[in-house]
Amino acid sequence: MNKQILLRYADLERQRREIEIQQASLKESIIVDLSAAEIEKAVVKEIGTFTLVKRKTWKYSKEIAHLQEELAEAQQEEQRLGTATFEEKTTVAFYPNKE
Repeated sequence: MNKQILLRYADLERQRREIEIQQASLKESIIVDLSAAEIEKAVVKEIGTFTLVKRKTWKYSKEIAHLQEELAEAQQEEQRLGTATFEEKTTVAFYPNKE
């Protein structure tokens, strides 16, 4: 086991989390700024184009929510019975120490 690789991975994971937090904050600022300026697109010649886009978030009726629950139960049943198949892939899970 190469400890340097593990340390580097942990450091990159920490940086990724910090960047995601900063990026989320900046994204909100960009939305506010572009909306206030009543523009949907900002072209910054040196780096690229920032565009406000609309994304739909669906909310379904109770009937559909019930069907989703039934589907989840049916999926669990197939898993339990062995009817459902799966594919396993090896990956890395990293859990940083609590500070």
